[in-house]
Amino acid sequence: LKSSPIVLLSEGARLIRDHFIQQKGVQVSILPHLLPELPFGRLEGVVLSDGVSRLSLEWSKKTIRRLVLHANQNQELQFNFHHNVRDYRLRNSHKDRGERKKKDSLLLIDENQSYFFDNFL
Repeated sequence: LKSSPIVLLSEGARLIRDHFIQQKGVQVSILPHLLPELPFGRLEGVVLSDGVSRLSLEWSKKTIRRLVLHANQNQELQFNFHHNVRDYRLRNSHKDRGERKKKDSLLLIDENQSYFFDNFL
């Protein structure tokens, strides 16, 4: 049985992505298996497994610093931030003051809206 190189690349890309972002239903885990060799980095335009939303994230010192979510439809999501995050600020624009959210808050995401997460504590 021959395997297509495209299938192998796709599966390899999924395995690599799962070190940074995992989605199971409404649960989205950020940096669940961050490798010690990657204490800082950035991912841009990662499509969630539901195919509906895109994420960009940045981390340093093995801790999430910024996350941007671009939603293509209405949905509910609950983010799980690893590495001792208790809460964060959520904004709808860079100029918005935003509001503090608990780490296990269920978020109602609106279609064609961007969300900016930062100030992780």
